[in-house]
Amino acid sequence: MLCDFFTQHLRLCHSEAEARYAEAKAASSRLADLKTQQVEKLRQQLVEVQTKEMAEVQRVYEEETRKFHKIWENRLQVTSISDRPLD
Repeated sequence: MLCDFFTQHLRLCHSEAEARYAEAKAASSRLADLKTQQVEKLRQQLVEVQTKEMAEVQRVYEEETRKFHKIWENRLQVTSISDRPLD
């Protein structure tokens, strides 16, 4: 992974006798940017999954509501027919 590369590079820059501080700082900055991008990508994926789940829940809810209303209307029709007085 790219983050691992920058982490190792950062350690190398800090550990060398030359103490390449500018290079280490640049590597540290790049690593922070990559981590931020990775977190944002994961967040977007999570939002996408949750949006799909909510759409599915809404679809199932609407289907169940239609079924309930159909059953209820059928019961009302049967009840109203059986409640009529016999002539």
